[in-house]
Amino acid sequence: MAVPIVTWYRSATLQIGYQARLNDFPVVSAIIFKGRNLSDQVIETIESTLTGVRQYHPFSEMVLLDSAYEKLLFEYFDEIHDLSQTNLGLSIVCTDTFFNLTCSRYWELIARNGSKNLALSFLEEICKLVDKWEMKRKGRVHKGTPYFFLTFVYREMGDIDSAFAAAFKAIREDQKSSDPLFGKGKYKEAPAYKYVTIIDDKSNFLYETVIQLRSLINTYVQEFNTKINPNFSINDLDSKFLRGNKDLENVAYIFVYTVEVIKKYLEQLHTLPANDFYKIKNLQTIFNLCLVVDKILEHKFKRTFKRNVRGRDMCISDGVVLLSAKKGWIPTLTADETRNPRALIGKISPTISDDVGKCVKDLILNPIPFNYVTLAATTPVTTEFRQMLLAHKLRNEGAHSLEKQAILVSKYKEIVEHLMFAIFIAVDAL
Repeated sequence: MAVPIVTWYRSATLQIGYQARLNDFPVVSAIIFKGRNLSDQVIETIESTLTGVRQYHPFSEMVLLDSAYEKLLFEYFDEIHDLSQTNLGLSIVCTDTFFNLTCSRYWELIARNGSKNLALSFLEEICKLVDKWEMKRKGRVHKGTPYFFLTFVYREMGDIDSAFAAAFKAIREDQKSSDPLFGKGKYKEAPAYKYVTIIDDKSNFLYETVIQLRSLINTYVQEFNTKINPNFSINDLDSKFLRGNKDLENVAYIFVYTVEVIKKYLEQLHTLPANDFYKIKNLQTIFNLCLVVDKILEHKFKRTFKRNVRGRDMCISDGVVLLSAKKGWIPTLTADETRNPRALIGKISPTISDDVGKCVKDLILNPIPFNYVTLAATTPVTTEFRQMLLAHKLRNEGAHSLEKQAILVSKYKEIVEHLMFAIFIAVDAL
């Protein structure tokens, strides 16, 4: 077995032992800073911060980083900035090493003080300190690691919005750092991307969360298999949408975020009142699911639409009609009909109510017969078509007449299930 070749980077104050790798970041085996192991110095300066958290301010929920840690960070990153000019990949790994030594200590604040707020403050203060260094030096270091730790702690605190905001920051950092070295796509190997696209990878720090989200989605997939399409699987969702389509990447993030919110909401559903606040909260997730349907259909049919329609942007009703014609749920469109697809929603009889409660009942809860009526034929509206029409109506009508929308709370689970079906139908058409 070949012995790995260790290369040394040396400056006046920094020595790094590392093994270079083809098309990948190097593996660092040793970092000596100012004559001492970097890990020893980080541990010492962080320990003084951890032990002093409540020594002088016992009721405070804020962490003040020790001045020795700030001095170490500034001096070390000065050296790393110089290194980045000649070996960017090595500088990124050495920055990650520093942050891993630091940020991984957040759990001690929880263990010693029983406070997630202290852990959050600790990580936020580190990010502020790095921002301070970047402003002073007018340089940049890779900050994907602290943002990912923030993602984890925010999730532990139940703050899904902040968790995803931090995850997006981590992804952008990963893109900025890896794209110049390896081209586009390397960032997908980082934990933040694996989280927001729910990749089933046991090495991911948020693997348990990913499995929970995939389990919830798979519950909807199994219902979809039973009621509509037995051949669709969560692997299709992965390959066609979540990770297989660069143009839909941001839409995939919105989908996973919304699933996180839905999961949390369903866990609390039995305790929530049907008041206006929760109607608005429910609208947010329902609209997000409708938006996902809209954007998938737009991606699928945008070329067809632009070729035939002039003077306006594509909307969800256009996509629903074009998909229905492609799938054979309605007759093939004539040349005139392709110039204004959304108008064909008007051919559905009886007219679908603009009242959200009645619309939901008629389409999915207590379904009544609907037909697509033309001069040539009357075609029953299929189960698949119903799901898409529900997404269309909720996307366009859901924000009106809030006082009539108690159904968004009382039948939230059923509505979400059918909007998931609409997403699966749209994804299957990609």
